[in-house]
Amino acid sequence: MRNSNCVKEIRWCRIRMLILLRTLKPSINSRDRIVLKKVIFELIFTG
Repeated sequence: MRNSNCVKEIRWCRIRMLILLRTLKPSINSRDRIVLKKVIFELIFTG
């Protein structure tokens, strides 16, 4: 049960981050986006 709940949380985080990236897209350049993606992936995989 705990594992599936964790997966749900990760999915929710991903969705939120994607929305955040979309809203920030015009104001940040590609390099910043790459850094953000790295941070997001690290957060997802390290928990």
